[in-house]
Amino acid sequence: MVESPAAAPWMFVCNKGCVHLDTRPASVFLKSSTHGAYTTTRTCNDGAQVLLWERHIRRLFQSMEVLASAMSDRFPHPLGSFNGLHDLVNPSLQAGLHRALTLRRSGEEINITVLASPDHLSTCPDSERANLGWNVSVHMSNYVPRSPPPAAHIAVLGSRRRLPLAKFSLWASTREPLERAKPVGATEIVLVSDDGDGLLEGSVTNFFVVAMNPDLEVQTASLDDGVLPGVIRQLVIEVCKEDGIPVREVKPSWESRGTWTESFVTSSLRIVQQVGSIRRRQPCVPEMHLEHLKNCEWTEVRFQTHATVTDHVRNRVLQRALEESIPVREFFR
Repeated sequence: MVESPAAAPWMFVCNKGCVHLDTRPASVFLKSSTHGAYTTTRTCNDGAQVLLWERHIRRLFQSMEVLASAMSDRFPHPLGSFNGLHDLVNPSLQAGLHRALTLRRSGEEINITVLASPDHLSTCPDSERANLGWNVSVHMSNYVPRSPPPAAHIAVLGSRRRLPLAKFSLWASTREPLERAKPVGATEIVLVSDDGDGLLEGSVTNFFVVAMNPDLEVQTASLDDGVLPGVIRQLVIEVCKEDGIPVREVKPSWESRGTWTESFVTSSLRIVQQVGSIRRRQPCVPEMHLEHLKNCEWTEVRFQTHATVTDHVRNRVLQRALEESIPVREFFR
């Protein structure tokens, strides 16, 4: 399969079980809707299964808890039970999948973004109500995957984000200046730690390197370093441990880039994506002066096309993801 920009896009939003035509891509939907917790996944096997649905819905619940704890004046505490979130999401998910399956063409998958926002119209005091204080919208669109996905080219820009433990839709707007500052050819940015040396996470991905330290190990920043607990990130860690690949949750050090042999990023759309190059500006420019980037030189690390560890991890993660995916027909029972 090939990601085909020529394929006619389709997209819509479901809310409270009703389908609404919407021509906005998911990123614009997140920026223009009431901010809240969200998660993104997709179907696989020609629309037959939803990838890692239970992991995604649990992470959505955790993000809601983080937002409610950090900003209790803006976000209600989440539903009384994890099952309550299923009850809130399922009507729109079912309606959306029913519509998407009629629109989906051969080779296309369904991109699914679930946004849980404060429901300012909800005033019911009954704590048993599943949707007390929250409103859920589901955005769906077509996605044509490529296997393996093309290599990512990274620019190191920006400091760690606020509330990294929550997948917070405000980030879709906050990251815009960084996206505009990317140099030509860069497809993703990676944020850097406060000390300027540790590489944390991408704007929409988690970041990994394979390093010789002195023996081979996979490195990725820990949650304590301030990164999102990505669903695929966690699956990579599990697969590495199962297969005897040393994995360490530590910030990859830019100063130690000479030890890196491979790099990859993870996301729910492209799963595991090899990194072809990483660039960093020299000298470092503070984030508030990104307009001066044109005057900076960039130091670049390039990786070989053949990436044995990345290929192994990708294949094993795909295998595990398929094992944990839910058949679409299960949502219509």
